[in-house]
Amino acid sequence: LARELKEKKLDAIFILNPHKLLHLAAFISGVKIRVGYRRKWGKILLTNSINDYRDSAQKSEIEYSQDLLKSVGIKTTKTNPKIVLTDNEKKDGKKILYSSGVKFDAPLIAIHPMTSNLIKTWGEGKYREIIRRVQTELEADIVIVGAESEREDINQIISGVLPEERNLAGKTSLRELASILQDVDIFLGNDSGPMHIASTGRAHIIAIFNLDGGSSPLRWGPVTDNFSILCQASSSIEMDNNNIRFYNNLGVNVVFDEIKNRLNK
Repeated sequence: LARELKEKKLDAIFILNPHKLLHLAAFISGVKIRVGYRRKWGKILLTNSINDYRDSAQKSEIEYSQDLLKSVGIKTTKTNPKIVLTDNEKKDGKKILYSSGVKFDAPLIAIHPMTSNLIKTWGEGKYREIIRRVQTELEADIVIVGAESEREDINQIISGVLPEERNLAGKTSLRELASILQDVDIFLGNDSGPMHIASTGRAHIIAIFNLDGGSSPLRWGPVTDNFSILCQASSSIEMDNNNIRFYNNLGVNVVFDEIKNRLNK
């Protein structure tokens, strides 16, 4: 790694994830400006280091990363992430939705019911009930997104309540997924990658967090102005954000009502 960094003739390197070997590689490579956190040899091997307060989870990971830029005099602004798609990529996303049976004659909801960390999940049975109720009680359309490894589990969730062609898990590249999610009106899902991709578009994000599993909505929540975070938590936490709500038992009715209210706005 040190050799590769040296060959790139970098002027500066920012290390967002503190690791002794990364710090050492940056030092050996001779990169003039080495920026990171004052942990794991960072105080010794980096030219600019700051204290790591991320575990306090008082702001988003993006804002913590911007603190590293500020430490070397780079000005930052609070902006929401965006994914810029070409016109062809936008058309490809619509084609995928059309092929799944979406007719664009009703509000479109994308749901990602899975997560790589099981402790973060809301519950497959609850997602199944949400899908059933949206199909029967609301004038809205649904697609399911996810990875190829999640496809079979998702098929089991939607069996009998949603046609299998609406399961787009594993059928898209990341940029195709971004294109699809820019066409939806609401995204519902756990704390996961697709939630963050969806937050770069126009959709209202309904993110489900399990605070008992150690996931912080302030640090890892969607970075957008258009969101609701519903938290499963054994006890409420003081947060200065009206979009984050806490429930001892986050049931289907709460999430369904949130979807219904958003569709009516």
